[in-house]
Parts: sequence; structure tokens; C-alpha cells
Amino acid sequence: MTQGTCGGGSPRWAIDLKDPNSKNTQFLLVYFDTQHEPFGGCNAGTQQEMNIIGNASPATAGWFIGNANAPTTYSAVSAAYGTWKVQDVEVIVDAGWAQGSQINPNIQQVLLQKMQINNKTYFPLPH
Repeated sequence: MTQGTCGGGSPRWAIDLKDPNSKNTQFLLVYFDTQHEPFGGCNAGTQQEMNIIGNASPATAGWFIGNANAPTTYSAVSAAYGTWKVQDVEVIVDAGWAQGSQINPNIQQVLLQKMQINNKTYFPLPH
């Protein structure tokens, strides 16, 4: 977070899936930080986002299927959608309204410097 904090459900990953055996699609939301906050939660400033798939600690990310109001685990998502193909991955930042900074009110900004999906790195850090 370069400005603001996680709040109001933002920022979050949005992952679009497609069943390879039909035209069925599904979307998943994965909130930054932990499922201890109903819809994410993190402090301002530089931080390392967890591995949202492999992290088995109590801070494991909450996965939401479609418009579900309760999080599920990666294991449950993998069991239900493990053969589906990833169509798109996005980061949604839309909670400026939840920011209370007096210096920069209503600003929420995320800087992504590196993202890895299936061992492929996107947005590599500058050398």
C-alpha cells in the first residue's frame, strides 16, 4: 500500500475461471491479508503479500466463490475448480471511500512490483 490501508474489501484479487468441459464460468475473490478480517485488512506501507495458495498458517487468505459472504479455503476451491482454466487475474482497488487520511483523504493506492502465477513472474522488480 503506497497510500491508504486495506479496507472496504479492497484491494483484492479477482480470478476468472472457465470449465474446460463446458461453457461454465466462475469468479473467485481473494482478499489481501487475512480472513481474520471479514474482507481483508492490512496496514499502510510496504509489505509482502502472502502466497495465497501455499500459505498454511492461520493467516491464510480467505477465498470467496462468486458473491459468497463467507470465506472458504484454497483446498475447498481447488477441490471444486482444480481442473478449470484461469482466464484472467486482476487486482481490484475500489475503496477510497474507506480511507480516513487527513493528508490524502479517499485515496487508496497499491503498487505491485512482482506477481508469480504458476512459476511465471509478472511485473519483475527493476534490476
